[in-house]
Amino acid sequence: MIFIIPATCLYVLALREKRRKVYEEQMSYKQAFMAGLIITLITTACAPLTYLVIWELISPHYFENIIKFSVESGLYSLEDAQSYFSYRNFALQTIFWALIPGIIISLLAALFVRTKNKTI
Repeated sequence: MIFIIPATCLYVLALREKRRKVYEEQMSYKQAFMAGLIITLITTACAPLTYLVIWELISPHYFENIIKFSVESGLYSLEDAQSYFSYRNFALQTIFWALIPGIIISLLAALFVRTKNKTI
């Protein structure tokens, strides 16, 4: 949850830049929300790949170690630990926890970025 405030700030900054460069300072809530959704989809697609790099290159024995620790600590049985601590399970959780907050942040950021239509 600690990343919500910085993520919201980054979304707002990105959407303000899009409003300035693409929409000539006039951006509706729908346009801002759709741009936020595109950011969310890109980050959601990249998140499991990022974790794959971390687990393969930086900490290749992460799952072995956490399974061993959780079984020795009595937190999980071996079968439960192997089921829970797997790349597949963590990738699914990563997708879910990138997508849902991303949608919520897109909804909120669009409120800050939208402009009222000016009539001439």
